[in-house]
This record gives sequence, C-alpha cells and structure tokens, in this order.
Amino acid sequence: MPEPFKMPKFTLQDPRLWHYRCLVLRVVDGDTVMLLQDKGNYHYSVLKVRLAGIDAPEKRPRVGSPAQRTHEKKLAEAAHRRLEEIIGVGEIMIRTQKTGKFGRWLAVLEAPSGDLPVEILNQPESANQMLLEEGHAVVYGKPRPWRNEKARGLLPH
Repeated sequence: MPEPFKMPKFTLQDPRLWHYRCLVLRVVDGDTVMLLQDKGNYHYSVLKVRLAGIDAPEKRPRVGSPAQRTHEKKLAEAAHRRLEEIIGVGEIMIRTQKTGKFGRWLAVLEAPSGDLPVEILNQPESANQMLLEEGHAVVYGKPRPWRNEKARGLLPH
C-alpha cells in the first residue's frame, strides 16, 4: 500500500515561497513597475510593485530648488530607462517581501531561471542590485545625493 500524502512543512522564511512569475506591463519609474502576476491555476492579478531595498530619484520631485528638481528629473529618467533595459517587456520572477507604506508590494526582480539575457549573465542576480551598483539608486533609507542631503547635514562629513 502506498504511503499517504503528507503536506510539506513550510515556514515564512522558506525560499520556495513568495516567488511569482510575472509579465512586465510597464515600468512606472526607476523603482516601481506594473506587473501581471501569475498566481497559478489560471489566476492572475495586476500588481504595482516597488523594488525592495532601493530608492531611485523621483520623476516629479517636490523638494529642492528649481535647478535641483530639474537635475533629479533627469536622473529619474535615466533610472527609468535603465530599469526598462534591464527587465524589458516580458517574463520576470519576483520575490515578494511585504507591502510598503503606500500599499505597493516590495519585491526583488529577477530574470526567470534559464532565461538570462547575455547582458545579465555576468551581472548581479537582481534588477534591484544592478540599479544600486550602477548608481541609479541608493539603499532605501540612506541619504539621497541627488537631493544634496549631505549639504543639509544628513550625510556624515
């Protein structure tokens, strides 16, 4: 007689959980994307996802002088274009963490396994890390140099 099926035990930190296959609908800005999430069993949902752990310049900055805001807009456009280049339009994998303060899911964006573009083969594994290493974003919560936060005393001298 075959053994009865036993449900595997999962913990919230289990790496097999919280990974989803998604289709990129559009890149909103340097740290936000709209995705069609495959939940399995032919269930899909549209998600607005923020890249976890990073902060990119804003397309519509609300602080700073007119010159600083113009500079931040240019940096935001560069971050937006780079994120579009990294993830393109197509399938990606996301690893969700939690929702942020504005209700967006926080996630790490990864290429689907076995389907890495040539450009990414020798690069860090996630779009989040690539944006950080290329200078298009900073670690979330750290001072943002495009806002000249060092001059305002937020960065150590």
